[in-house]
Amino acid sequence: TKIQGLGWMLIAKLDGLRAASAFRAQSLPALVCLTDAPRQGPFGAIVDALAAAGSWVIFRDYAMPPAERAEAAARARELCSARGITLFVARDLDLALRIGAEGFHCPQSLIPSMASWRHAHPGLLFSAACHDEDSLRQACEAGATFALVSPVFPTRSHPGVHTMGTAHLRALVQSVPSLPVYAMGGVTARTMGELIDAGSGVAGVAGIDLVADLAGAHIAGERLQGCEI
Repeated sequence: TKIQGLGWMLIAKLDGLRAASAFRAQSLPALVCLTDAPRQGPFGAIVDALAAAGSWVIFRDYAMPPAERAEAAARARELCSARGITLFVARDLDLALRIGAEGFHCPQSLIPSMASWRHAHPGLLFSAACHDEDSLRQACEAGATFALVSPVFPTRSHPGVHTMGTAHLRALVQSVPSLPVYAMGGVTARTMGELIDAGSGVAGVAGIDLVADLAGAHIAGERLQGCEI
């Protein structure tokens, strides 16, 4: 089916990014999922597709009320743990520690606190959201495991926002070569091809809508496998 074809295309592009990455020998994924229930549906409905793709997960869902977000994060932790998926929690360090997440994701504004947090919680992984070279260098110096750099391409969620494109992204990656960078913003099967062709050097990609497409293809494949022919 067309949906299944999209799924195979996405997986092929992810494999291509992994093969071209300088970090391919490290235990890092080619895909990082940021959760957003209104755009992806319930996390339980997409987690098997993420496991199949070898994705890591950043629990985001900023729009949820605090109590609901805490409950949803705990549930995501259970689902990820059962499938061997590495889970980060964004913005709320206390929540990440409370549910036993493997990592914490810092918005760019919180990067200055990362070094002290890493010292206080040496067993916790840290990632960072970066939009320029200064923040990328700060994240690297603070000991981030990886950084999400955005926006690379035009996005449906932020129409009209200035995007950096592949040439600027490649320059950012080269400016801090020791830090794995994930491209985010407008990432699709087509734009993943642009990242590969441009020699961007990214460790992989991160996204929200891309994950929904991958999950839809995975579900369609499962339904077809269950049909009698």
